[in-house]
Amino acid sequence: MTDIILSIHPQWAEKIYSGEKTVEVRKTKPDWEKAESQDDLLIYLYETAPIKKVTGIVFLTWVDKADKELFRNPEKYFATDLKNACLTDKELIKYSNGKNLYFWELKDPFKFDTPQDIKGSVPQSWRYLREGERYD
Repeated sequence: MTDIILSIHPQWAEKIYSGEKTVEVRKTKPDWEKAESQDDLLIYLYETAPIKKVTGIVFLTWVDKADKELFRNPEKYFATDLKNACLTDKELIKYSNGKNLYFWELKDPFKFDTPQDIKGSVPQSWRYLREGERYD
């Protein structure tokens, strides 16, 4: 199973659902080579407190590595990604803490009519779904 559940703060989830945020920045990435297909991966969005529910889905189309060496001038190298991630260069540098980052490219967000309780454990950042954890 290669579907993913991603913990995300409600303000960022709303930006994803509105289409304003099309890039999610994370310190790790899924193993694309182990995916059941090379197509887009399905991500369930788990909104953290105060929502604490799975509120919808989005598709992961690609992951780009942001090498820490390029953070000397992030606006030059990541101007589009920063805008699409709804981050400033200072926020990106602070989050990276001197480490590599990954830009997750997202598309086609869909918000559920009714948020759902999470099945299984809440991921600290993200995790693969386990058998029987799919959402309707």
